[in-house]
Amino acid sequence: METETLIEHKESLSSDNKGEVKRNKNIKNVFIIIAAILIFVIVGIVVLFSVTSFSGECGDKATFKLMPDGLMEIKGSGKMYDGEVVNKDGAILIYHPFYSNGEIKSIPYDQIKKVNIENGITRIGDCSFAETAVNSVSIPDTVTEIGDRAFFGCEDLKSVMLSDNVKIIGNKAFMHIVNEPITIYASEGSYAAKYASDNGYKLITTNG
Repeated sequence: METETLIEHKESLSSDNKGEVKRNKNIKNVFIIIAAILIFVIVGIVVLFSVTSFSGECGDKATFKLMPDGLMEIKGSGKMYDGEVVNKDGAILIYHPFYSNGEIKSIPYDQIKKVNIENGITRIGDCSFAETAVNSVSIPDTVTEIGDRAFFGCEDLKSVMLSDNVKIIGNKAFMHIVNEPITIYASEGSYAAKYASDNGYKLITTNG
């Protein structure tokens, strides 16, 4: 009888030990999963904040900010500065009108995907976004003039909506080099609609 009792006790201890080992293993797995999640979150935060945002001036009363996700915001009032096309040592260079403390700001123009120009801006400067990766632009009703080559060579920009307040559109403002011409949305009879027709752009009227 004592032998049987001893055997049962040993089996009970063995069973308890197995259960304890299993519980410890489960706890260990939970900690590993939690640690992996924390590492993933930390790495994501580091990557997010390691992507630099760029900001500065683009007019006497206008500022810009390029976000890590490719959105460029233009805020303020009045005219944006003009950029220019320069032939330097046989190479054609485009100087965009974005500054920081009075000096041209070096920013990754191929990362500009979307442009949001807020109310108050009245003129988009020459070469402002020429040959950038812009695929979407929001132009407010306060804009009355769009400068020469403002969106020249923006091959990913498929369409743009222009208000009745736009009265001047500069030379090659929306010209594509490779892709099909952009589509211009404008009111029938407006300056923008006439510009689209005169320059071979597809026009979609916004007033029926």
